[in-house]
Amino acid sequence: MRDGELRLLKKKAIIDSLIVFFLELTPNLITIAIFGTYIYTGHNVNAKAAFTLVSTLMVLSNPIRALPACVASMLDLKVSLDRINKY
Repeated sequence: MRDGELRLLKKKAIIDSLIVFFLELTPNLITIAIFGTYIYTGHNVNAKAAFTLVSTLMVLSNPIRALPACVASMLDLKVSLDRINKY
């Protein structure tokens, strides 16, 4: 029984690690995608545009990182309310 628990804990640790990795990577990927789209549409990237974009994305990076936790909390809330409504 303990071996099964250890395997599940190992899987959980790996999944948690991947989630954290992708959560930290997401704001950078969004920045790259926006710059790529801006260049692809024919615009030239100058210092003014780059600084404005990077500044805006830095302000938004924390809410972007917090979004999955908010979604998880909302799902927990729904499960809890469903359990309460059963009684």
